[in-house]
Amino acid sequence: MRSTLRRLSDVESRGVFRALLDSLAAPGEVRFLPVCEGIASELLPLLCLADLEVALATITDSGDDIGEVLTSLTGSTATRADRADLVLARRIPLPAEVLSLPRGTALSPERGSRLVMVCAGFSRGTGVRLSGPGVDDVKRLSIEGIPVATMLAIAEANACRPCGIDTHLVTPAGALVSIPRSCSLRVEDGAWVM
Repeated sequence: MRSTLRRLSDVESRGVFRALLDSLAAPGEVRFLPVCEGIASELLPLLCLADLEVALATITDSGDDIGEVLTSLTGSTATRADRADLVLARRIPLPAEVLSLPRGTALSPERGSRLVMVCAGFSRGTGVRLSGPGVDDVKRLSIEGIPVATMLAIAEANACRPCGIDTHLVTPAGALVSIPRSCSLRVEDGAWVM
């Protein structure tokens, strides 16, 4: 990982930032991150958003040193997930891990974490319904590779709006779906095929 991971150029960083903003403004809609040669798609939001003022955590399998690499490249501070501003989950987070993430307060909801999770796709899998700002009526979505229990934990973490976590789901191909803390998330029983 160390040999190929690099900082984003200004142009790449603007493209990633724009994709993240567009995705947050249209919850549940599939957007695409720009292709940045040599960088895995799930790392793009962190390379774009992390800086000296950001506390960064990773939820990974043992032996994965990506957190150390990211903090070195971005100047961010490594911390535990329950204290982080920005969290990368390269493995499926346990519900307790999701529920431990900072959610902000009624007076400072922006202090809630931003969670970037890897998923397999959006054509089948755990069914969810989104409603709220940016969604016309209700948005139905399938999330492949993220179990119901994890999605239920995200819904619980976001139950006391305006507090909660902003979640970005990223596929290896760069497809991006965001679930902002301002949205109501309802997890459906069973899997959907879209």
